[in-house]
Amino acid sequence: RFVRKLVVGDYALQFGQGLTMWSGLGFGKGAGLTTAAKQAWGLRPYSSVNESSFLRGTSATFGFNRIVLTPFISFKKLDANLSEDGNEIKSFPLSGFHRTTAERLTKNSANQVVYGINSSYTKGDLTAGITAYKTQFDKAITKGNSFYKRFDFAANSLTNVGFYYNYTFRNTYFFGEGAHSLSSGTALLGGLMSSLSSQVSGVILYRNYARNYHSFFNQGLAESTNAANEKGFYTGINIKFNAKFELAGYFDFFRFPWLKFRVDAPSQGHELLSQMSYSLNKKFKITGRLRLQQKEENSSGKNITGGLESVEKHNYRIELIYKASNSFSLRNRVEMTSYKKGLASKEFGFLGYQDVIYNPLSSRFSGNVRFAIFDTPGFNSRIYAYENDVLYSYSVPAYQGRGLRCYVNARFTPRRGVDLWARYALLSYSDQETVGSGYDMITGSKRSDFKLQLRFQF
Repeated sequence: RFVRKLVVGDYALQFGQGLTMWSGLGFGKGAGLTTAAKQAWGLRPYSSVNESSFLRGTSATFGFNRIVLTPFISFKKLDANLSEDGNEIKSFPLSGFHRTTAERLTKNSANQVVYGINSSYTKGDLTAGITAYKTQFDKAITKGNSFYKRFDFAANSLTNVGFYYNYTFRNTYFFGEGAHSLSSGTALLGGLMSSLSSQVSGVILYRNYARNYHSFFNQGLAESTNAANEKGFYTGINIKFNAKFELAGYFDFFRFPWLKFRVDAPSQGHELLSQMSYSLNKKFKITGRLRLQQKEENSSGKNITGGLESVEKHNYRIELIYKASNSFSLRNRVEMTSYKKGLASKEFGFLGYQDVIYNPLSSRFSGNVRFAIFDTPGFNSRIYAYENDVLYSYSVPAYQGRGLRCYVNARFTPRRGVDLWARYALLSYSDQETVGSGYDMITGSKRSDFKLQLRFQF
């Protein structure tokens, strides 16, 4: 009668705008306006292959008219790099690999307990909620000796509380969240999304994350990996000129009040993205994208005064999508990038790929194939591209260096309730004699990987 959801095992929690509690997958800035305001799912069973961003235990959602309660508790062993005496946690490896002696020493070496509750109230177009929970470890976390880590978390327990809201008034959607890690900092986010006319929509968002705000389940919109040590103003627009033409884009200005990795002073930057789409018909679509980003980093020269240098990176992309038939689709992309730091010369990178997608409406077999060619001088001019993968998995690798990459994904359904996925990928460099580094190093210029996944539904 009152139980709306119940999960025993692995689960994810997503509330508000991701500042206080957001586990599982979370997206950041994108061409679409909807990425600015997160749409929280609350309690969900966890089904991804990622081995770190989930909770393990039990949780339930109870509904009492306008009030919804979601208590939760999680007991989980984590991989951790420990200090020499074994009494402190230095870092948490996220790969899930235990191949070498060093990796095996990290396996399940820390215990994490998370417990708390979320309460939300809904009336008409208004929803407001409060989240409070505590995270405990069996060992204290150390923050390291680097000066930029001065305000990092260093203890064995952390309590987080947060308040969020969303409200729809006519054609405008208001959203926001305020979060606080007890005995440290706060994080604030607020914005609105409005349909200005039948053709024009816009979004405005402001964020202010303290340098000492801490949360182990934090995926608020941010330029950095975590929502901490950042202030920013984000605005986006979407214009549908007609059924064929659409323009979307955003501008984001951000500041970092405290130091960062490779940035030994407060810094700032901005990012501009503009995307135009043209749909000739239901079968053919072309998209052009421009992305300009400017940040500041430590000087790479031998300047005795030190200081920061401007880093500029530009991306230019054209993508074609053509639906050849009810079963076959073709996708082509060409992308170029330029990178420049200070007075150094520009670096230019290139990526081009061809996708063939086979997805019939009624068939036991489906799949896709990609062939890509890339040429970039190095890490700074790398280009990221989304790759299809097996169920519950995805990858966005960085194409860098010079070479070829191809992969094949296939799905076979022998009978109802049984699905088999297989993926084979090959990476071949023309300018390298080894691939990877350390224990991952492969002698030669090629690297391949294979995945096999079987799912039973009952």
